[in-house]
Amino acid sequence: MELLHADVTSTILKGFYAVANDIPFGLDKSFYCNALTIDLQQSGLKIDNYKTLDVKYKDSVTIDLVVNNAVLVNILSEDALISPEKIELSKNYLRLSNFEVLLILNFGIEAEHKRIFLSNDYKSR
Repeated sequence: MELLHADVTSTILKGFYAVANDIPFGLDKSFYCNALTIDLQQSGLKIDNYKTLDVKYKDSVTIDLVVNNAVLVNILSEDALISPEKIELSKNYLRLSNFEVLLILNFGIEAEHKRIFLSNDYKSR
């Protein structure tokens, strides 16, 4: 069984690790976001930076990147590993939107990523 949007997420992860290997830890998150945007655009992907998502209630939320209008990307620059709280927050972004795939990319001391999938079939209407 192939992962949903596997081609897009694969390209994103290649770009993420390329940027993480070239740029040292400790910079502002926006620096990594801009560098990744450039890398992904050069790979032929369509990027929306800091996009405001309409959620299914009364609010909206801003996500770091939306790639090919298919994958949400949450960028971190933290020295710790991706926390369970960050994972739960990201799951909520998916629960409250029409997107099904989200990548958390941590440009930390050690680069780390998490892929989250939540099918629209299982979201409350």
